[in-house]
Amino acid sequence: MKKLAMVLMACCLSMPVSADFGDADTGNNISNQISRFEAWCGESGNNCLVEFDRPTKSIIVNASSRVAADNVLDFNYSI
Repeated sequence: MKKLAMVLMACCLSMPVSADFGDADTGNNISNQISRFEAWCGESGNNCLVEFDRPTKSIIVNASSRVAADNVLDFNYSI
């Protein structure tokens, strides 16, 4: 009887668990990272939208200009 209980417990512990995270659930998206940021481009006060494109290792400025990572001169990030 103990062996049967141990086998049942081992089976139950090895099963995957599902949870409902409501609005925080990202579905099948394995990456839950922000890729778009409001920024200043070139100088303080020059507002722009910067998006990081991981596959091409570049940034997109204002949804039109693509800049390769090698061409980024400097950046500063603060919260």
